[in-house]
Amino acid sequence: MKVIIIIIGVFLILKYISKLVYKARLTPTMKFILAANATTTFYLFKTCIDINCYKYSFLPKKFAKYLLSMGWGITNREETIEMIDWLFQEGHNKYFKEDVDQLDIEELKIIGFEKEQNILAWDLCRIIYICGGAYLGGYLKYRESIDYCVYTCKILQKSYTSWDDMMESYWRGVKYWEHDEEVNEFRLRYYEKLKKKKNGLYDISWNTNLDKNDIIGPRIF
Repeated sequence: MKVIIIIIGVFLILKYISKLVYKARLTPTMKFILAANATTTFYLFKTCIDINCYKYSFLPKKFAKYLLSMGWGITNREETIEMIDWLFQEGHNKYFKEDVDQLDIEELKIIGFEKEQNILAWDLCRIIYICGGAYLGGYLKYRESIDYCVYTCKILQKSYTSWDDMMESYWRGVKYWEHDEEVNEFRLRYYEKLKKKKNGLYDISWNTNLDKNDIIGPRIF
């Protein structure tokens, strides 16, 4: 029994060390991707480059597949790519704009929206979420997932001026989609908590140069 306990202890120590080493090697591009996806992922499954999860583990793979199927109707590679393309080209941002255009100023004030606003960040951040799950679930290769994520983050940089600016659009998307103030508040508190964390995700500059080759491989232990 003692031998088993020792073996388990050694395994957990090595796993923790592996996590720290991997975290220390994270590149600016990878950190930016993680930050862009943080409020979407929470504690469900991590992105394709998250230090807290790795592909070659049965539970993350199975759970990632379950979440993609339950929440997005994604069950294979083709459906993954179709959903990503839809979010790029239309997404819920298209329907948001159509709905807003039909309302007058007074009606918009009641629901807290304005005609010039968008929820593009809501769609784009969830692309990164899908890419992470699709990699863990085996629907996308690591390189494919990274390329999608970097491209998405570059669009975010061009569309917004800061993390706060991006998140304003994201909050509107949550409000438009969820119709649940508690969910919106929970995500907001989570974001504010991460922002205050010393050496946290949001210490990375919004104007970080994003390079799809500025990447290390996935952690496998």
